[in-house]
Amino acid sequence: MGALAAGSAAAVGTGAFTSVRAERNINVAVAGDNEAYLALDASVSDYAEETGNTLELQFDGSNSGQNGQGLNANADTTFQNVMRIENQGTETIRLQLANDEAAAGGIGTIPSNGPMVVSFTDSEYSGANSGTTPFAASPAPSYWNSSDLNGQDIGPGDDLYVHFSFFLNDDVGSLGSGASTDITDVPDDIGFYADDTTSNTSDFS
Repeated sequence: MGALAAGSAAAVGTGAFTSVRAERNINVAVAGDNEAYLALDASVSDYAEETGNTLELQFDGSNSGQNGQGLNANADTTFQNVMRIENQGTETIRLQLANDEAAAGGIGTIPSNGPMVVSFTDSEYSGANSGTTPFAASPAPSYWNSSDLNGQDIGPGDDLYVHFSFFLNDDVGSLGSGASTDITDVPDDIGFYADDTTSNTSDFS
């Protein structure tokens, strides 16, 4: 499996914004990800790397800090604290997840039957995977925390840590009957979207 590439787009101005789109195949020249109003920080793990003005998520052994060469076949694997997303604007925003390859346009959805789960915590995390909160657009095992859109709100200067899980174990079936355990169903591109919560409280679904 190759890398997931991330870029961010934001208007340069006063620091207040009503909409930010961070799609994973867009190169942006106005600011690096860690300098934009919606900051994507790769420095917190060996599975994210900023290259130029984009951020790549790498689970294939290509980053020099990794010891492995990719995901284990027929196994469930979680990478905690892969990246940090910070609101560097002046308004509270709601961070939401999207897969920009989805047939419906990508806003608010990633493959609903797995095998990838994307979750978050409001600080660096090292506990049980079930203690993280899945994004509202992400599938998740039934024994995990329920999604919480309000938990996806980020105040000025606050951040979320993002975690990625891959459920490839056919025998366990953590995502339920009929869920995919095929690595080829992991999208090459996903996006993060953020809106000022005072102007738009939609879940983008």
